[in-house]
Amino acid sequence: MALAASHDNFAEKFIPADIAVVYQLNTEEANPLEESLTWAFMAEIYGADTAILPEADMEALINDNIFTFAMTAAEDPDFYIGLYVKPDDFDTILTELKTQYVIKEIEYRGYDMYINEYDTAFAYIDDELLLICNGSEKLKTALYGQNSLASNADYKEVSAKDVTNSFFKMYINPSFFATEMGEELALSGMTGLNTNILSAMKAESIAVTQTDEGFEGSATVKGDEQKLLALNLLFNKYNFTPELYKLISGEDLIVYGETMNLKSKIDDLFTTLELTEEDIASINELKAEFKTETEIDIDTEILPLLSQRTMLTVHNSGVMIPGITVIVETGTGNTNIAKGMIAKMAAYMETQGFDSGTLQIAGTDFFDMKLTNTEGTGEILYVRMGVTSDGYLVISTAPNLIDIFRKDAEGIMADSSVSGALKTLSENLSGVSFFSSDNLQDYLNILFKEDDEMLENINIILDPWHEIFSKEYAETDLTWGSIKAIVDTAGFEKYGPVFEEWSESFSEQYLEPTFAPKSFCDVPEGSWYHEYVIDLSSNGVITGYEDGCFRPENPITRAEFITLLMKATNSAASITTGYKPFSDVPPMWETWYSEYVNMGAYMNYVTGYPDGTFRPNANITRGEAMQIVYNMSTKLPLINSLDTPLASMNAFGDINENDWYFTPVVAARHYGLVNGVTSTVFEPNRNITRAEAAKIVKLFLELENQ
Repeated sequence: MALAASHDNFAEKFIPADIAVVYQLNTEEANPLEESLTWAFMAEIYGADTAILPEADMEALINDNIFTFAMTAAEDPDFYIGLYVKPDDFDTILTELKTQYVIKEIEYRGYDMYINEYDTAFAYIDDELLLICNGSEKLKTALYGQNSLASNADYKEVSAKDVTNSFFKMYINPSFFATEMGEELALSGMTGLNTNILSAMKAESIAVTQTDEGFEGSATVKGDEQKLLALNLLFNKYNFTPELYKLISGEDLIVYGETMNLKSKIDDLFTTLELTEEDIASINELKAEFKTETEIDIDTEILPLLSQRTMLTVHNSGVMIPGITVIVETGTGNTNIAKGMIAKMAAYMETQGFDSGTLQIAGTDFFDMKLTNTEGTGEILYVRMGVTSDGYLVISTAPNLIDIFRKDAEGIMADSSVSGALKTLSENLSGVSFFSSDNLQDYLNILFKEDDEMLENINIILDPWHEIFSKEYAETDLTWGSIKAIVDTAGFEKYGPVFEEWSESFSEQYLEPTFAPKSFCDVPEGSWYHEYVIDLSSNGVITGYEDGCFRPENPITRAEFITLLMKATNSAASITTGYKPFSDVPPMWETWYSEYVNMGAYMNYVTGYPDGTFRPNANITRGEAMQIVYNMSTKLPLINSLDTPLASMNAFGDINENDWYFTPVVAARHYGLVNGVTSTVFEPNRNITRAEAAKIVKLFLELENQ
């Protein structure tokens, strides 16, 4: 449909300014998800026989669109869905929806709005945009457009840093989640997250685009400057110009990362986690144990060394143990502390079986610690530790440290793959990192040289990937970063067979448990309910009682019935742990039925009583059971679209049109779920039995899968 570039501003025009989350997937832009996304959509839609467009039209819609999903952070969230649809396709969709729902059409501010019986509403805008919302009044507010996302200055600021031509975007307002998350943690009795951190974050944006070389991504966070200042978390407090990269070679480099003031970052982490007294006591206990073992005091001999630059590198060492190197800029004033610390560490390592020696590298004396594996491989673990005269602490497991430390003045940038990626490191940054998939692949080929099958899969997965690198920048209340991946995306085609093999292996070990058909002491072969009970049992839906009986004639409670249906249909909804729609049903997981009853209420399958109760332990009546089944069904409501009046379809003398369960009972009989106690008697107020429930659930599943 050749979408206009301005279409990705749909979110800014119609979505409310106080939205919490917005996701956008642009399938018109080049993206690696197109084939798998199309396959997943088509398999789901046409495999489940839920198509509302001819297959070719649906595939075209999926492959050339901008899909938008947005929601608020409320316990009962508002959601907005947008996509672009051709006029002919919209007419087809609308016609199909009218066969499934009662659709009311109104006009609002020049827009045609359509509302179904559940108050889900949608509008077709300018003959191209389909906008859907879970409430007609909310959709009207969106169409009015007076307080849209375009008026949100924080959104505009973070979005301005997005990479262009992105196939995926995400916007989040973290502060909306701070209160809700705090309440959830309190309800669950958990602590450990300082929600003040979230409340200090005003907006986040993430975007990803595909380029000729691979992928580029951006991530931006906008904070509240005053709140960040109060928390001592201004974003630019860690800005620095990298220097330590000059000390180490880029040859065979797998990982490089350099940061500033690691000591303060550790303090900030503890602020973020909001440790309890018990947590602090545990940490202090670990510090004490470490000091007892090594005589090194972490607080006075390690943390003071971490106030300036710190660098981590990993090299392919050519042997099983990779070359991991940590370099810390201690400053000349801390060199004696650093030297004392590594001397104590060397003494401790001797007690653990290391051979001790000395080695001079680039004019610096190093402790040369060696531990030989005497159980077959003969592999030697090297640990070299030294402090340079200009104040750098170096600890490394690289066997060839003498060849890579202070090899030349350019350090890692002397390697063309590194310099080609990072370009320059003379900027004022808040973080920088580099990863070479090629060098990792070479290392793994050494590590798994005896396992041909493992190597084959590793090489298929890693072949397309080359380098991934990032740089982060910061101002007082704004931080942003760019990440780039050099990838041969055509190599992804080989992933399919590998992932399929892994998926099958995983499924065999962990997923899809099978249940042997269970025989119950009171479910004899030949009984009218035998087939239904055994079928549900073999699928793990029902288990019976500990004495091996099913008790088919016993009544079933309201909680048991909704649990049975939710499990049988694999129905689920994302609800908060504190969600409590009924006064007599505890929140999630506090009882065996809470999860199913609360999710059922959220999905409008059950509604409870006018006094706000659900009465989970009350026996369910036949009329109540039919209402729940009707609420869950996609097929039973279709009876309302038939030409025959419902009254003439009613065969039962003990129900009439004024009964609240009239339509569900008539529909259930029409579609073969129930026959009645007799051909003319239904007994809607009688308690349903466990055997009857098994039959209804089994026939309901068959109906829905037709």
